Amino acid sequence: MNARISMNSAERRRRTREALLEAAALEFETQGYAKTTLQGVADRLGLTRGTVLFHFHTKEALRDTLIQWCDERLCAKVSQCSGRSDFARILAAIADMHYEDARIRSGLLLHEEKARAENAGHMKWEEALELVLFGQSNDVHNSIKAGTLIDMYIAVIRSDRWKNKQQLRQALDFYLSLTGLSKAAELSDNRL
Repeated sequence: MNARISMNSAERRRRTREALLEAAALEFETQGYAKTTLQGVADRLGLTRGTVLFHFHTKEALRDTLIQWCDERLCAKVSQCSGRSDFARILAAIADMHYEDARIRSGLLLHEEKARAENAGHMKWEEALELVLFGQSNDVHNSIKAGTLIDMYIAVIRSDRWKNKQQLRQALDFYLSLTGLSKAAELSDNRL
């Protein structure tokens, strides 16, 4: 009986934590980091501030958890990429994730804000994309090219211009043709 009660409370804590991440993502997305409060996150779910503090001791801890959650999901998606020929498909899948999930949108936004404020590095998924593009290259020019391509990609998917997923996909297709990545994928496919 105690094991079942313990599992139920563990499951309840896990679900509450997930709901808090979703609520925090929406709060960060609408209010920005500076104006977001733990009380605002709690209010979205009808919980107390103390419940939020039980799971995340500070707003910074909540932010960092959301950034990590986002990075893990994006790394998992990039790990499905089998090379340059698969690159466009993976970018489209990440764009879809960004469009559909506030936690992804907020995680990227929060990382960008934190990186500017603290001069932090790149997220792991960005480094994984760079490896797909240029392999294990120590060439500074390739690193600059990859960084530019990734920054442009993030700007495309984060734009508020797209009214629906179809417009986002059209913008992504344009980005791929503009950067030559769609042609590189075609050439790579033809070599196989």
